Amino acid sequence: MKTEIINFTIEQKEVMDKAISKYGDLSQRIKTNEELAELIVSISKRMEYFWLKTDRDYESDIRQSVIEEIADVLIMLYQTIEIENCEKEVYDVINMKISRLEERILK
Repeated sequence: MKTEIINFTIEQKEVMDKAISKYGDLSQRIKTNEELAELIVSISKRMEYFWLKTDRDYESDIRQSVIEEIADVLIMLYQTIEIENCEKEVYDVINMKISRLEERILK
């Protein structure tokens, strides 16, 4: 049985596959890097908010930014996996890393 990190619909996968075809591998790799960088910035702002306890109204904006950037990254990671044709390998490594994490937690 195949387990997916995010259960994209067939239609969503088709759109993402069309993006790869239209824009090309290199462009989508660059876009993946951009989205990863934007997620890092959003998470950093979220951590800064917790350290400094700035304006409470700003908290929901920061959280929403993190959510949007996570979505962008997941979309781009799906495309990266498709470009690299490495879905099985990624799942195998995820399983190995989670098993290793479990071992560390139980120590």
